[in-house]
Amino acid sequence: MLTNQPPSPAAQALAQKMAALHNRQDVDIAVLATEDGLAINTDNPAAHKLAAAAGFTLALTRQASVLLGLAESQEITMETTDGRFLVCVPFSAGFSRLVLAVVFRKKRSYKRLLQQTARALQQTLEDF
Repeated sequence: MLTNQPPSPAAQALAQKMAALHNRQDVDIAVLATEDGLAINTDNPAAHKLAAAAGFTLALTRQASVLLGLAESQEITMETTDGRFLVCVPFSAGFSRLVLAVVFRKKRSYKRLLQQTARALQQTLEDF
């Protein structure tokens, strides 16, 4: 029998940090995902699509890096013709490899925001 249990403290903390990112006016959608593209702590279908795209993008850039003899990517960006901007930031938390993927409504200065968010998510995961 399945029971509805309250979210764990870690899940609640992750949800709060992601909600803060989602609530920004310049953010269209954001998701925390595993490196293979599985969304974490969301039931939003669009977030699951973004997570899958982020996992694919991460795998693609890894293959390109190997082919070209480059180091591992710190971030992957894509600007669309309608002015939106996708940024994927891979990072480790404990033994997990994750990716924070965000679609901005317009090109903006995003580096500090994403670095702070990734560090906060990483710290949250390592605290539990």
